[in-house]
Amino acid sequence: MHSRVYFRAFIMILAILLPPPALFADDLSDDTDFIYAKQAFNDGFFNLSQEALEKVIRNYPRSPYLYEAHVLLGRCFYRQNNFPGALYEFESVINSPYAAEFHDEALYWLGETYIGMGDMKKAVECYQKIIDGFPLSRYTGYAIYSKGWIYYRMGLFEEAVKCFKDVISGYPMDRVSMDAQFRIGECLYLSGRYERAEEELGKFIEKYPLSEDTPEAYYLRGEAGFSLGKYRESIVSLERALSISPDAAWASLAAYRIGKALYGMDECTASAEQLKKCLGMADSDFIRSSSLLGLVQNYERSGKSAEALKICDEIEADYPSSAAAREVGYHRARIFNSDKDYAAAERICREAVSSPADGPVLYRLRYELGWACMMQGRYDEALGEFTAVEKKSKETNLRASALCGIGDIFLYRKEYKRAAESYDGVINKYPESSWIDYAQYQLADILMLEGKYDQAVLVYRSILVNFPKTSLTAKVLPRLGEAYFNAGDYERAVAEFGALARSSPGDPPSSHARFYLANALYNINRYEAALEIFRDLAGSSADPDIRMMASYQIGWCYYNMRKEPQAVLAFENFLKNYPGSDFAADARLWFAGLYASKGKSDLAIKYLESILKDFPGGDLAPEALAQLAQALSDE
Repeated sequence: MHSRVYFRAFIMILAILLPPPALFADDLSDDTDFIYAKQAFNDGFFNLSQEALEKVIRNYPRSPYLYEAHVLLGRCFYRQNNFPGALYEFESVINSPYAAEFHDEALYWLGETYIGMGDMKKAVECYQKIIDGFPLSRYTGYAIYSKGWIYYRMGLFEEAVKCFKDVISGYPMDRVSMDAQFRIGECLYLSGRYERAEEELGKFIEKYPLSEDTPEAYYLRGEAGFSLGKYRESIVSLERALSISPDAAWASLAAYRIGKALYGMDECTASAEQLKKCLGMADSDFIRSSSLLGLVQNYERSGKSAEALKICDEIEADYPSSAAAREVGYHRARIFNSDKDYAAAERICREAVSSPADGPVLYRLRYELGWACMMQGRYDEALGEFTAVEKKSKETNLRASALCGIGDIFLYRKEYKRAAESYDGVINKYPESSWIDYAQYQLADILMLEGKYDQAVLVYRSILVNFPKTSLTAKVLPRLGEAYFNAGDYERAVAEFGALARSSPGDPPSSHARFYLANALYNINRYEAALEIFRDLAGSSADPDIRMMASYQIGWCYYNMRKEPQAVLAFENFLKNYPGSDFAADARLWFAGLYASKGKSDLAIKYLESILKDFPGGDLAPEALAQLAQALSDE
């Protein structure tokens, strides 16, 4: 009996603790349906997942999966671009106090939904709520990243970089940290901070060499290196990018940039071959027309004017609306200016300027027009064009170049003060331009013309120190030697002319520089070394004035070496070859003195009288007259 009582009590307890059979069966269906919905979502079958989730929410209102199902349903709508449906689901979770454990997840996906709808402000508000209210959430790092991504899309690169750095420092183990490192490099590149971009992209490549973004990181690093003028490093990165992803969307751009980098290294043949290869793989008119324009530049620099002009015609015929076509007139003008056909260059510039053109090309054309006018002697017109370019162009290098052109015109007109002001303007206003060394060189030349040799020496030397790779070295060194010579420092002059010879052993110094060197050697009593140079110049120089002056100096070298017979022969040859030269009177006066010293007054008088007869207004006429009077008095 007692056992029956105990059994009935046990059954009653089970009846209280266990749910009815039907409810227990519902729970089993609840679990099964949700697992099915979740699996369908993970497999990418969002439509099937949506149907299963709606069934769970409809049939099991007390399910423990209810709010998770709402979040997942919202994500299904989001994946299917049903943003109003997604908004409804996420907001229903956020607004429910019973769904607190899913608020952070719902907020995150609500933010993603607002991005899909283009409402970036509300998206940022959602992410900020996660950052402020759920610092330990697994979505916080993603929220910071998404906030940075919005700034990136809006072009607010500095704010974006800050967010991405916060992701890396705060959530280094999350996958989103890898994406953040790549985005930092990308933002820095897009904002023009190329050195920093190179550095950050390098960090990404080193840390994540197998990432799907690694090829693009190589590409962007190559682009950044190109913008910095690091052409060789740029080519290495771009080629690496292409080797990993030859079919990437940016592949043709990378191939084109390699060609341009080779051009920047002055390897025109290799650049032309690369650009031809790029034409074969180009996937857009932009790449094809740009590659053709690159070929024009290569042929132009290589002096292949006919080939360059032919491709100019091809660009205009095949891609008349391209940016390359708008630059064709400018390159034609450059080619004709380089070939000294200034009238043709002027005609092309005026035709191009009269038609609609965008800013950069317009002022490049006006610069070439100014150059054509200047070379045809129409300096006022040239000044007008150069002044317009310097004031209105947005290209720093072009403005500096125009200001140099203005200085060159004033220098030609011997308006040294105004010329110096122009060159100073280049140095002070455009210190990052490539014309600084030229401007300093011209300033030094002005100091030479004004007889300020010590100051000229300082400027020439500063060019060699501050611009060790300047293309003007071959001009600066002889001018520096001349400055030392004119300042009376012959030892330093000899040293600088020696440096000139060593700087380009395959290209001997000009006759002008060698004549200065020989005179410097003469002035420090190194007559034999000077004589060797004078004799070579007298026989081989293409400059008739240098041949004449070298022949004259040969006589003085022999005289100072106490080789009188050779000196007599040298001066006799000089008078025979250059009887009417400016130095002929000097040579005759030397003979007069020689014969007077030997007591041959009749010969001395003969030379003195010839000076007065042939050079009556010359500088030596008074000296010759005085010596003649003395000789006649002695007789």
